[in-house]
Amino acid sequence: MKTRVLWLLLLLSVAFNLGVVGTVAYHRRGSHEEKQCATGPASSKAVLYKELQLTPEQARQMDRFRADLQKRVEGSRAEMPRLRKAFLELLASPQSDHEAISRKLAEMGRVQMQIQQAVVDHLLAEKGVLSPKQQSKFLEMLERRFQREDHQGTGAPLPLPGAAERHGEGKGR
Repeated sequence: MKTRVLWLLLLLSVAFNLGVVGTVAYHRRGSHEEKQCATGPASSKAVLYKELQLTPEQARQMDRFRADLQKRVEGSRAEMPRLRKAFLELLASPQSDHEAISRKLAEMGRVQMQIQQAVVDHLLAEKGVLSPKQQSKFLEMLERRFQREDHQGTGAPLPLPGAAERHGEGKGR
């Protein structure tokens, strides 16, 4: 039973960290210039739009996607502190109820997965309105964000398909 709880804790931790990485990547996926000249989501958006050279229509669509994402995850994000508090209360109880802890972990995992799925859907929607050249730049920006987060210790490296080829490390090299 203890092994099962530890596995569930590990699973929740991995799910939570992936959610954090995805959410942070969404909010801060700009370039090095963004860190130097910008603060906050509005300016990161401006850097993203500038680097991708979006048309006015693409920018409108991206704004709509961003607003949709914020609405979609608002409730889940607000729910997580309550779930964490309940989880900690279960852990602090003198008579720890392993099944109750497991149920709370599962509930937290479901909410975190909802957030992660919303972020993935959002990123795919954004990618869908971009030209092939813009998509490549978009993926490079995401890759740089993940690499920065890895160096900062906030997430595991997530190599994107085609990354090796974009960096001259493809087949035959």
